[in-house]
Amino acid sequence: MTEEKPVVSVVMPTYNRRNKIGATLESLRKQNYPLKKIEVIVIDDNSSESSEDIVMSYKGYFRRVVYMKNEANKGPAFSRNRGIKESQGEFIFFTDDDGIASEGWVYEFVNFYKKHPNVGGGGGPLIPASNNVVAKIEVIKDRILGLKKRNVMIGRNVSVGFTSNMSYRKKVFDKCGYFNENFKAPAGEDRELVKRVAKYFDLAYVPVEMKHNHDYNLEYLINLLTKQGLEVNPKGTLFKKVVFLLSRGHVLIFNVIRKTIAYRMSIVDSEN
Repeated sequence: MTEEKPVVSVVMPTYNRRNKIGATLESLRKQNYPLKKIEVIVIDDNSSESSEDIVMSYKGYFRRVVYMKNEANKGPAFSRNRGIKESQGEFIFFTDDDGIASEGWVYEFVNFYKKHPNVGGGGGPLIPASNNVVAKIEVIKDRILGLKKRNVMIGRNVSVGFTSNMSYRKKVFDKCGYFNENFKAPAGEDRELVKRVAKYFDLAYVPVEMKHNHDYNLEYLINLLTKQGLEVNPKGTLFKKVVFLLSRGHVLIFNVIRKTIAYRMSIVDSEN
């Protein structure tokens, strides 16, 4: 008798990515996990261009497809929390509307959780789908941070949590609470949650890839530096973003050094 597979929920915020989200949904449709055990929950953070028709066109493939639109732009923490509350799965998977999941994404993580009952959450690498100069800069940045692809690691101080490729047991949220909605931009709410989860559960790095189907151009690089280095969501034209970034260069450098040291220390601790 074959073992019954648990229901899993894929929670995905979206914002003006009508041109990308179809590829993400298609990668979920190609999972080697029973699709009738997967529910897909998309939270539209008040986009100006709706992708509801694209999302709902996948309704027949999965156990359940839900599309919800925020009444105002609330940020990724609010959107993910809304998705978690709507979810019915035993495991909650997170990715973004420009992620391309590998075929075994759900299957590999579910099997891992079965083998490691003390692990509350697990994440894997995000690999650029492009190979241009900006994508190569991203790869170099990950190597500096120590985020290059590596073997399985389990512990309380593992450098995971990035919601482009992350999953949790649903009971973790009952114990530890949800994403902190004080983070209005994608600038650390994922790592803040990890710190709370690690007080009660082990975490794991599992080398199951997610490809990043993003436009690796100058604007992407500026947005990345602003969000991760200055912890604000960049607004305005590219020129205004560059001026803002340069005006806060000292803060950017400090935060990059601080985060690099913290991430690398967490990796060293988890490997020991």
